[in-house]
Amino acid sequence: MPLFEFTVEGPPLSAQTASRKAHRAWKQRVRTAAERVWDRRRNPLAEQLHILVDYYHDGPAIPLDNDNMVKPIQDALNGLVYVDDRQITYTHISKNRI
Repeated sequence: MPLFEFTVEGPPLSAQTASRKAHRAWKQRVRTAAERVWDRRRNPLAEQLHILVDYYHDGPAIPLDNDNMVKPIQDALNGLVYVDDRQITYTHISKNRI
């Protein structure tokens, strides 16, 4: 399974946010960060994949459910890194205070 890693600065946004504009902007930030690292000449992967999301924060963690945090990230990578997020067979999410 290929390894692909990138960083997005700033707090994540929930899939449940009331602002569709903010939701689209967050997904675009994620995609832009991924595009900086992903070789755009490659086709999106078509195999089963794992995703690991580590959220680092100082101070109190944001009150965000893990599943709501990861969904916009997965959606942002559709068609770039993988064909569809249904290919993700394992998800690991952690919130870490630094």
